Amino acid sequence: MAGGRKILVIIDATHEQHLALERMIITSEVKEPGAHIHLFISVDSENTDLGSENANLYRDDTWLKSITDKLDQTGVKYSFELCWSNEWQLAVLNSAKRFEPDHIFMPAPNEGKKSFFSNQQWALLRTAVPPVSIVRSKDTKPRKKMLAAINI
Repeated sequence: MAGGRKILVIIDATHEQHLALERMIITSEVKEPGAHIHLFISVDSENTDLGSENANLYRDDTWLKSITDKLDQTGVKYSFELCWSNEWQLAVLNSAKRFEPDHIFMPAPNEGKKSFFSNQQWALLRTAVPPVSIVRSKDTKPRKKMLAAINI
């Protein structure tokens, strides 16, 4: 993969661990040197309890700094935006239209849910122009093999 690629990483603001970002940091060190990472920080309203008592809906500068520190330590170029839209899929697509990424990294839904993806996530997978990688494993060590579906 050539350097200078643009990667959009979706961050769910209600999560403490950001697997898609961790996987992208590992990937950028190995296969994407010089990549620019754009963090799309939001909440998928279909996957989240939006009640005011949900403590994970409240984030501060310390939380944001914990995310950006990981990128600062690796020297990766990055930018970020925060989004409060209840039209999550359209907001991601609008961000992708502005940023023009070569790839999107999306965290998988929480385990133990009734359905694997929300309607918004399915819509994103169907309509995104760049490829979307779904990061679901908590094991973030570098991968030697990857399975990919290709539409020939």
